Amino acid sequence: MTSSRPSHLVVQPLSFPMFSMEYGVLKRVCACDLIRPSDLPATKSNFGMTVGVGGEILPATLKRMIERCDAIFVDIQALIRIFDSVDGTVKLVKLEETDFYSLLSRIGVLKALSEEAAFMDV
Repeated sequence: MTSSRPSHLVVQPLSFPMFSMEYGVLKRVCACDLIRPSDLPATKSNFGMTVGVGGEILPATLKRMIERCDAIFVDIQALIRIFDSVDGTVKLVKLEETDFYSLLSRIGVLKALSEEAAFMDV
């Protein structure tokens, strides 16, 4: 049986103004400001959720969330997406190659689609 690892990220073309689809390749056409640790409230919380889609979550921000929340839920796309600086093409990288990898053991729930799971070694 051959591996079904994707060579690029393919999504159903919905109405996402920050992304465009061209020949089945997802591209970021604009991005919001980064979410920095200082943007988070100073209070502790029972739960935290990280669902970044366009590279807006910094490793330091996720670390601060982990420190301030009893349980943290993370969508892996916030951790493994990288974006070409010229044309915005979205690529997935192995989780262990990211600055988020050291935080993995402190994440309570990690959500991944089957296509994204190929980029995890957990």
